[in-house]
Amino acid sequence: MTGTRPPGGPGRWGGMGADGYQAVSPSEDRVMPPDGNTDYRLAPGTFYRVNAAGVINNVQAEPFAGAHSDIRKHLVAVLATHAAAAHA
Repeated sequence: MTGTRPPGGPGRWGGMGADGYQAVSPSEDRVMPPDGNTDYRLAPGTFYRVNAAGVINNVQAEPFAGAHSDIRKHLVAVLATHAAAAHA
């Protein structure tokens, strides 16, 4: 079984949580800063990979700790509102 990757290259969406999306453009990287500096400068029509490891980092509090249960944070909501506003 070859999985979802086409021969010779990565799948378009990759592992979403593991590698983020792949093979789409234009794309840029961003970091979600734990200090709350949230000037993401998002633009319509651009895909963004956001490294939120400094914010989504609780790996001990719950049975499903990490990215799956640690997203209920103010800074994650701020990113979502910035993305909505940039693409409105």
